Amino acid sequence: MNMIKYEYLLDGSNKSTVLSDAITLDGVEFIKLSNVNDTPETRKKLYELVKEGVIDDPGQNGIFETFDQFSKKIFGHYWKNNKTQFLATYKGEWIGLCSITIDKEKKVAKCGLTVVKKRYRGYGIASYLKNLSIDYCRSEGLLKMVTEVDESNYPMMKINQQNGFKRVT
Repeated sequence: MNMIKYEYLLDGSNKSTVLSDAITLDGVEFIKLSNVNDTPETRKKLYELVKEGVIDDPGQNGIFETFDQFSKKIFGHYWKNNKTQFLATYKGEWIGLCSITIDKEKKVAKCGLTVVKKRYRGYGIASYLKNLSIDYCRSEGLLKMVTEVDESNYPMMKINQQNGFKRVT
């Protein structure tokens, strides 16, 4: 996998070309993972969302771990950082996620997975989730955000660029 690095400076020099009201699917709601309880049902919803996103990523091999493997390896990260996990929901279904991890010492946020279920793509949901994460990082006084995208994942590269992320490699 060849990864391309992007950064977003939170000093106002980066500008998003995405309008905050660009969501074209009525009824989509945006929440943080911290707004839901850690239950078997919510864990399953998170697993299914992340699984679909990873399997569909052009830079991946189409294989994803089992629910048990995911539970042991990943759930701790999501629930520990539940204030920086931004979800899109539609009629109770979890349809999008933008995950960031903050290094408070360096004042930097690392963008992890951004995913929208396939049937909900094209409505501006991923961009809106990115903008929520950018606004959150600004409110926390961070200096920049960084992310990496596989060179074959053109849709995510476009989303990052439209939201003001600059390619650094």
